[in-house]
Amino acid sequence: MVRGRRAVVLVVAQLACVGVAGCTDGGPAPPSESSSPTLTSTETPEPTEPPTETISCFRDVRPVPIPPDLRELPFPDRTTVYDVEERGDAGVVLTAVSSLSFRVAALQMRSRYLAPPFTIVGSNQSETGFGANWNGRTISGRFEVVDLAPDCPGDTEVQILWTPAGGLAE
Repeated sequence: MVRGRRAVVLVVAQLACVGVAGCTDGGPAPPSESSSPTLTSTETPEPTEPPTETISCFRDVRPVPIPPDLRELPFPDRTTVYDVEERGDAGVVLTAVSSLSFRVAALQMRSRYLAPPFTIVGSNQSETGFGANWNGRTISGRFEVVDLAPDCPGDTEVQILWTPAGGLAE
């Protein structure tokens, strides 16, 4: 799962909380003993469905405008930026999908952020994801490359978090 998706779910959950009893700035009120339902041995709890994660395949996305200062950030070949999330002082997140395989997209991102004016300052990798923190001349950030198989065979999601030079937003 991609961090940006978790952030969206968190924001949606926080927005859904507005105006609901028990949801305050301090978080939900702890349950009292009288408000906790008691199950007898013959009752079954209602199943809860996890939030549905939206996967954007290359064939389904439409390009969106990229802020002028970020148009030169490298992406893998055959990539479409379909979402731009402004985070104020915390930077900007560009979300894209590439029709390249995960392996090829990850290799391209790594090589492009190892070339001047960029440097990779830390990275992590799994079978289905690769991420790295990077610095440029006046900007810094993090990119994550995630395999979208089996939902979108052959497609790869790429997210770039851009922050003003001097530190990464979490």
